[in-house]
Amino acid sequence: QKDAPERAYFYTIRSAVDQDAFDQMEKLKERICSDEIRVVSFDVFDTLVVRPFMKPTDLFLLLNDEFARLCNLNSYVNFSDIRVNSEVKWRSRIMGEHVSYEEITLDEIYEQIALDYGIDADALNKLKQREKELEIRFCTARKMGKQLLELALSQSKQVVIASDMYLPRETVEAILQNNGYSYSRLYLSSDLRVAKWSKNLFYYIRRDLGFPAKSFLHIGDNYQSDVLNPKDVGWESAQLAKPVDLLKNAVPMLYGGEFYSRTSYYNGLMRDGMNSEMMFLGYRCAMALVANKFYDNPFTTVA
Repeated sequence: QKDAPERAYFYTIRSAVDQDAFDQMEKLKERICSDEIRVVSFDVFDTLVVRPFMKPTDLFLLLNDEFARLCNLNSYVNFSDIRVNSEVKWRSRIMGEHVSYEEITLDEIYEQIALDYGIDADALNKLKQREKELEIRFCTARKMGKQLLELALSQSKQVVIASDMYLPRETVEAILQNNGYSYSRLYLSSDLRVAKWSKNLFYYIRRDLGFPAKSFLHIGDNYQSDVLNPKDVGWESAQLAKPVDLLKNAVPMLYGGEFYSRTSYYNGLMRDGMNSEMMFLGYRCAMALVANKFYDNPFTTVA
């Protein structure tokens, strides 16, 4: 038709490349490819895999109905609160009872629940198994994390995984396998009882692999544990900021835009609720999905 070229305009969007953002990602890729780097280490959660939750503890809310069914409860009891509180209590206990432990295990958390609440052992075992199943089900590959890991493999780097996590090895391995990740070794704080937050996991990995500190590059989402701590032990490091933190505009030096504040908090307009994120799990999951989609590459500016 005669006016087709004019109408086609409305189906076309052109946007300029953010050169600074592009450069930052390219520089990270160059560091991975550097001849000096022989080992590239990746964090797992929020770096290689993401969940559809604003908070990791949102997953525990999915255990509430199962808990009520297993324990034959008519009244509402919030198992997610029990799960969170028992983890906090056990973490404080190990400071006195196991001073060398820098991480706890999922088994120990559920042992604490049994001690404090006297819940049937069979029911607790089923809930613990269900929690692991939910983690495996809801963890999906982060596109940018996978791209960087596959780049390291293509450059014949030794790729290792290093995570501060209470989940057992078989669960983390299942998560990585389900999302198509290949790597040479998995270092878990729940296995080794040393952690990234103390820097001891980085020392452990270096001793285990036997390379000089300058041969290592670690990539993760947490600025303290994944960036500053490996630098303190002589490693190279880089941050792949957490998508949810970027959505909240909570990452220094990376502007995340005003979408989250305008949709989740009072902004001078009349609407129901001052903070819908805190009221409804479904809303929080929707926001997390938005974050995981649009903030996958932390160096892409979102207006």
